[in-house]
Amino acid sequence: MQKFDAIVVGGGPGGYECAIRLSQNGLNTALVEEAELGGTCLNVGCIPTKALIQTADVYHKVKDAARFAVTGVEADKIAVDMAALQARKKAVVKTLVNGVKGLLRGNKVTVVEGMASFADAHTLSVDGRSITGANIIIATGSSVFMPPFIALEGENHLLTSTEALDLDQVPASVTVIGGGVIGVEFAYLLNRLGS
Repeated sequence: MQKFDAIVVGGGPGGYECAIRLSQNGLNTALVEEAELGGTCLNVGCIPTKALIQTADVYHKVKDAARFAVTGVEADKIAVDMAALQARKKAVVKTLVNGVKGLLRGNKVTVVEGMASFADAHTLSVDGRSITGANIIIATGSSVFMPPFIALEGENHLLTSTEALDLDQVPASVTVIGGGVIGVEFAYLLNRLGS
């Protein structure tokens, strides 16, 4: 059984930064993450939406070039290659996830991949392996909430924000439920791309 001074459960911005700081202060530290390091923001939130929005902004400005006294641009021929845009988004995310991995490695944080559950106050079971820590910090972050009034059964055209990040075409129209940061970003993004 591996023993640590501190274990952080959750590899998002709160979790990985906490683990790094603990290690920098001399504690033998582990970080447990069941998915990708970087959490929601880096993998399916802030960062990928910003990568998509940057392209949408460029597209919108080039289409509107004549208004800014730029000539020679045939606005009706300008298009966004969604496959290339998705590849660019994935490359941006991968680069930053690798950066987080490098920061953890460089600060001597042990990364334990898997789903953690408490066996007792100081012991975690991670996919059948046991690890103990004098201190355990829970930084498990957020997940998508689907309102109970939305019928999920049967054929529908519902997407969560995570699924919307992987669109291979721009929908002609869309309704965004939720006016938080992610909802506003998707409304802006899809409008800029022509929805």
